[in-house]
Amino acid sequence: MTGTFCYPAVFRLQADSRLLDSFPDSPAARTNGATVQEAMEEAIDCLAASSLM
Repeated sequence: MTGTFCYPAVFRLQADSRLLDSFPDSPAARTNGATVQEAMEEAIDCLAASSLM
């Protein structure tokens, strides 16, 4: 079964111009990306990895 889900994420621009991704419901899960596209892909990967723990 596949589906779509929504999960809140916060993207903040850091001083080095990278986007920091954090998740209000999972404060230990954090990642970043150089572009918006990369930050979104990293966020998906981060959530997938944190849900396996």
